[in-house]
Amino acid sequence: MRDEFREGWSDYYSRRKEGADAETLATLKAELETEQKALLEQRRDEASKELRSSRDGIYRDMLDGQRDNRAGLRARQEAGLDNALFLETHASAAVTAASRAMSRRNSRGCRSGDGAKRDAGTYERGGASRNPSGRPPGRHEIRHRCWRADG
Repeated sequence: MRDEFREGWSDYYSRRKEGADAETLATLKAELETEQKALLEQRRDEASKELRSSRDGIYRDMLDGQRDNRAGLRARQEAGLDNALFLETHASAAVTAASRAMSRRNSRGCRSGDGAKRDAGTYERGGASRNPSGRPPGRHEIRHRCWRADG
């Protein structure tokens, strides 16, 4: 993006340095900003459509899997079979899939107030790499994976 508009901004700053009138500079700057914004919005929209399409596919697969699992459970119940192992297997598979998805989403770790990146899975408060109060992790610690049970 920067390279695409380098020439236009260079022209703007050289005119400003040469003492061009304020109205001309304001018009040129507004045009450059409008073009950049339009290009950014176009690229954002394309990326959003791609992401939406990907998420729709994942969601559709999840719904299909749930429908198949319910049909399997219904058939087993109608046949009078013991469903404990069936339920345990399918429930643990769903939890594992959800855990993997959360892990991928939160793999960035956490940042302290000074912007320094912390290791994912480490709770940091006041320089201590542990949970100082001994309490269970809160929503922030769980969401950002900045807590570990072995700390």
